[in-house]
Order: sequence, then structure tokens, then C-alpha cells
Amino acid sequence: MPGGEAYLFGGQTAMGVTNSAERIEANGVSRQLAAMPSPLSGHSCTVLPDGRILVAGGAVHGFVTAALEIYDPAADQWRSHGTLAVARAHHTATALADGSVVFTGGETPDGPTATVEIYDAVTSRSRLNEARLHDSRYGHRGELQGDGTVMLEGGSPDIPEVFDPVSNKVTQPAGVTPTKRVIRFSGYDWWVKASSGSKVGPGPNLFSDSTNNVWVDSAGRLHLRMTVSGNTWQCTEVVSNASFGHGTYRFYLDTPVDNFDPNVVVGLFTWKTGDPAYYYREIDIEFSKWGDARSGYNADYAVQPYTTPGQSIDFYIPAGLTKTNHSFLWTPTLVTARSVIGDSATPANPSQVIREHTFRSGIPPAGGENVRMNLWLFQGRAPRVKSAIEVVVNRFEFIPLAP
Repeated sequence: MPGGEAYLFGGQTAMGVTNSAERIEANGVSRQLAAMPSPLSGHSCTVLPDGRILVAGGAVHGFVTAALEIYDPAADQWRSHGTLAVARAHHTATALADGSVVFTGGETPDGPTATVEIYDAVTSRSRLNEARLHDSRYGHRGELQGDGTVMLEGGSPDIPEVFDPVSNKVTQPAGVTPTKRVIRFSGYDWWVKASSGSKVGPGPNLFSDSTNNVWVDSAGRLHLRMTVSGNTWQCTEVVSNASFGHGTYRFYLDTPVDNFDPNVVVGLFTWKTGDPAYYYREIDIEFSKWGDARSGYNADYAVQPYTTPGQSIDFYIPAGLTKTNHSFLWTPTLVTARSVIGDSATPANPSQVIREHTFRSGIPPAGGENVRMNLWLFQGRAPRVKSAIEVVVNRFEFIPLAP
């Protein structure tokens, strides 16, 4: 601030998310201010030309919000100020020379986003911009440059890019090398998710791209390892660079998946960020009890939205199976999911088929989705035992749909 003072609004404390507000003077003296309308974390704070402070987005009681609030330091008062075009948290908010504010990326209720929107201080409205980031990202930072553009860096994925509010274009700066980690597995490139210290979906959880959490061994197998240090858990996710479309997606596992802690989730699925019209083209094979230790099921298939009757099915994976393979055939009119004991996709004995199910409604069109594999905690709840949890994927294969 111009006088050297600083303002602290909300955030995560040892007691949970708070709505407290305080002003810290240049000499270090702190003074409590009028409390925020709601407890918030993951929000942004931007000083407007008239000295008021715009607080945007964030999470309220675990739910991402689109709320815009204005704090007036002169009156020590809060006022609701409309909404963002997209509810988001862990986004950037950068004040431009004309007094407007540009918001980029962040976590939405449906996952990370690549959207850009601009708040107009004159009309007090925020509108989506035609520009889009190269990839959905969150936990990054934005900095206004001398030429009026906004440099975006850090977060996940950590790929520097520049937003130009005049041309409404996003470009990557020349000579800058992206720093997100990429691995080679089953003949494909996969980038490794990292949350840069901020909890993100699913969960929300912290995600690590460390070689201690994700690696490919000398036999070419993928290891996804959830680790704990103190009370902090690090989850894992890998995302294919390629988009495959219609065909058969098959995952070969070298780990029993029947008896994980009830809060642990293993996901094998497709997803297209920023595509709510088709429920993100999400088709799932998942192994979890979803927090219910007494559940008689430990696995499910789903064609989103799972809340629609007939779009998900629960089943049971028998105990102690060290090798299984799980697949789904995706066509324009159906999705057939299948789980099989052993390493053969077509076993000679029908009794080796654990479960098979065909979905015939709500089938999303193919287009731009990626394959994801993750290991995470339901609602961010810690397992009962503090020890590492690991899943080994022997291989992944994709067979295109025959013409």
C-alpha cells in the first residue's frame, strides 16, 4: 500500500479458515478490522485506483465461490460487489494500468480452468475474455509488465505465459523453457501434477511431482506413491499429453486394490478441462470406499455425471489380486467397462472377469480429452495409518476404434 501498511484478509489458520481482517502498519503495529462477510481461503486481493480493495473468489467452507467483495479502508466496511464470471480459487488477480483487474486460471468447482476474465472498475462487472491460457492452471502468480502485458508464472503446470489485454492473446515468452515434469510411460508422454503448496482438486489435496512420489522403474512400470510427512499428505496424478478419442483404454495393475484405507481413491479416467457441457468427457474406473469403511463395495465405473441414475455402478474387487487389468471401450453410442483377473485382456476362463457393464446413455462425444491416473484422498481426509500408499501400473494401452 502507498503508506507502507499491509492488509491481511482471511486465509488458513491452525483453527481452520478465518474471516478475520487486520491492518499492519509500516512500524509493525497490527489492528483488527471489520471481519470479512465469510471465511475465505485461496482468494485474491487487489487494490483499486480509489484505494479500495477488491477480494475475489476463493473457497468458503470448502466450496469455491464467485463472490466479489469490496473493502473500504476509509470507512472500515465491506460491501458485496457482484460475482466473477467463473467461480475460482488459487487464481491470479492483476491490476492493469486502466484500473481494471485481470483474473486467470485457478481451481473451479469442476477442476482447474484456463479461462481469463476482466473486472471493469467503472461498470463494476467482470466478464469472460476471449483469451484462454495454454493449459488449465492454479496456484500461479501474475505480474504486470512495463508494456502492459501480464506475465504468468509458477503454479501447476509451471509454464510461463503472457496475457496481452490489448490483443486478447496468450503467448509463451521466447527462450523460456517450461518446468513441469514429464515422464515417459508405455510409449506416451505424461506430465506430473504439482500443486505448489496449495490444496487443489480432487479432494482437495496437495499433489507432488517429486521422483519420490511418481517414477517409472527399470521394468517400465509406473509407480504412484502417496507420502506423508508429519500430518501433511502428498497425493499424485499423471496426465497424458496425447488425446486418444474413441477406442479401448486399458490399464494393467500390479497392485491389489481391494483393501486400501477407506479414504484412499485410485482413479483411471478421461477428462477434458474447461468442458462442462459434456461433464468434462469424464469416464471413470475407480477403486475406493469413499470414506465408508463399512461399504460392501470397493470399486466403481461411471460415465459422468455419476449422480444421474444409471450413470454409475459399484462393485467389489476380490481380496489379494496382485495382477488385474481394467478397461473401457468408448464408442459414439456406448461405454463398456470391464475388470479382469490377471494379465490377459481376453482370459480363456470367463470366471476371471470380475465385472463388466455397458452404459448406453449420456455418452459424451470424443474430443480433446486426456487420460489421467491418480492416487488421492477423499475430501482430503487422512488415512488412519501414517505410512506411504503405492499403486503400480504395469502398463497402459490404447486401441483405436475400428473404422
